Amino acid sequence: MCKAYRPGKVKAITEELCGHAFSASSISAINKRLDESLKAFAERPLQEPFAYLILDARYEKVREAGVVMSQAVLIAVGIDWDGRRQILSVEIASRESRSAWKDFLVRLKGRGLKGVELVVSDDHAGLVAAIGEVIPEAAWQRCYVHSLGTPSIKSEKLGLSRVGHGVRAVESEAVLRQLADTRIPLEVCLSSNLALGLYHSLADHPIRRVREAGCLITLGTDDPPFFETDIAGEYSKAIEALRETGRAITYDAIGAAFCDDATKARLRSTHAPNTSA
Repeated sequence: MCKAYRPGKVKAITEELCGHAFSASSISAINKRLDESLKAFAERPLQEPFAYLILDARYEKVREAGVVMSQAVLIAVGIDWDGRRQILSVEIASRESRSAWKDFLVRLKGRGLKGVELVVSDDHAGLVAAIGEVIPEAAWQRCYVHSLGTPSIKSEKLGLSRVGHGVRAVESEAVLRQLADTRIPLEVCLSSNLALGLYHSLADHPIRRVREAGCLITLGTDDPPFFETDIAGEYSKAIEALRETGRAITYDAIGAAFCDDATKARLRSTHAPNTSA
């Protein structure tokens, strides 16, 4: 922020926020310390192995030589064998290209990145190619939360019968409405979404909005050992987030069950939502 505003503007901001105005020299000194701290963070050696590597990018407006432009922010998150997450790197790139991702990953390897067994990312062609070049020993998995991230993706074009995760459908009213109308099941694992940083807390998770829109939700455990969860744990989280009983959640999810209609009808008869949980 200090670099984004002239010293006079920063002085006004700090006075408003802190009740104290800093001089231009103080702002410069603070900015210098911030630069040093950020540089140390960005260049720190990566000494421990990270079994999982999550790669993603977002676009931010950046002022460059007086011109505001959109630039890619490349992000790497590592997860060690104990399930602890660390932000490994955050870098600005002119665009999300194969060469940008390759340079980004090469710098990570140069800082000591090792032990990666699985890389999770979207299916951007340049990113996938860069992963194959720099970390060929790791398996790759598409991040399924991207599947319904844009309203241009239509279920009939993809031939979808159910969607893993898919809660980011809330970012598009059109996609959310389509999922509700078609009743394509969304397989939701709250623990996975929280552990991977998609949402900061259960209160931030959009599962209730998805449910209220009329979408069909079924709970899953994704990777139970990794996310330290089980179906009981997922039900506990869903009950809290949805403010519904476990029986009501199960009754709706029966529609997504892998069984014939007669079996579904029998299951519904024993899980009526108006009975106690």
